[in-house]
Amino acid sequence: IAAFANAAQTCESGILMAQKADALISRMRDRMGVEPDDYSFNGVLLAWSRTSGGMSSARHCESILRSMRNPTNVSWSTVINAYTHAGGALEAAGLLKEMEDRARDSARHQSSNHASNTLSIVV
Repeated sequence: IAAFANAAQTCESGILMAQKADALISRMRDRMGVEPDDYSFNGVLLAWSRTSGGMSSARHCESILRSMRNPTNVSWSTVINAYTHAGGALEAAGLLKEMEDRARDSARHQSSNHASNTLSIVV
């Protein structure tokens, strides 16, 4: 997958390389019964973000992001970057806000769990 991501940036058929990376993810899921890890998904996101596909490729990146169970900061940043390079400043800003909101919610949830665990120990 990483090879396709690298090739997407350097060759004329970047979209074809991104499609091949995408196909590998599908094959892992459908034929092999393996759930791709974050590294695999991020490679596909990178491949699509490096193509000359404009907003169409950026939207495809976002659809992949939405299909991930737990996207990483790298995942979010790659999609934001794809929109930025495609001229989608509003979309990029919206995703950045969503990423920040999720991080804030996650921090609150972890803080709440920590407090609950501390109370359990004290009681």
